[in-house]
Amino acid sequence: MTDRGEVHALDVAEDLGACSDPGASPHQVVGIAASHDGAGAWVATTDGSVRAFGGVEVHGSLPGLGVETDRAVGITGGPRGGYWLVTADGAVFCFGGTEFAGSLPEDGRGVSDVVGLVAAEGVEGVEGYLLVAGDGAVFVFGSAPYLGSLVTGRGSPRIVGIDAVGGWYRPGP
Repeated sequence: MTDRGEVHALDVAEDLGACSDPGASPHQVVGIAASHDGAGAWVATTDGSVRAFGGVEVHGSLPGLGVETDRAVGITGGPRGGYWLVTADGAVFCFGGTEFAGSLPEDGRGVSDVVGLVAAEGVEGVEGYLLVAGDGAVFVFGSAPYLGSLVTGRGSPRIVGIDAVGGWYRPGP
C-alpha cells in the first residue's frame, strides 16, 4: 500500500482492483484492513475516511458520522464483517458487523498516543479488540485476555503497531 492509498498485489496475492472512491484523499493513509472472508480490504486516512478495495463496501466513516479529526490512527477488520477505526486518544468507532466493546475516553483514561488496534480473534469464544500506545501499553476491550504490555523506557524505540499471531497479540516497533 502506498501513502496515497494505492494497493498493489505481489507474488500470489490477488489484485483487488481500484478503490471504491478513486478521488485522492488529501489526508495521509494510516492503515489497511483485510475483510475477514478475504474478499477485499479497507484503507483508512487520518480524517477517518475509508475506501474499499475488492468485494467489500464502505460501511461508514468518521466524517460521515460528523466527527472531525485528523488523528485517526488505525483500522482493523471484524470477524463478522465491517471494521473498527481508532483515533490517537483511544476512541473506537464501529462500522458494519462490528460491535463496540469500549474505548479509552469512555473509561476515563487520558491517553493521546494510541498508534493502532487489532481484532481479538483466532481463539474460540474471544471477541473484542486491543489498542496499543506508542510506549507499548496495551489496552484490552471485550473478552480477550490481558497478556501484558511492552512499555518502553526513555530512549527506547517507539511502538508503531500491533498484530495478532495465532490468536495472540504482539506490539512491535
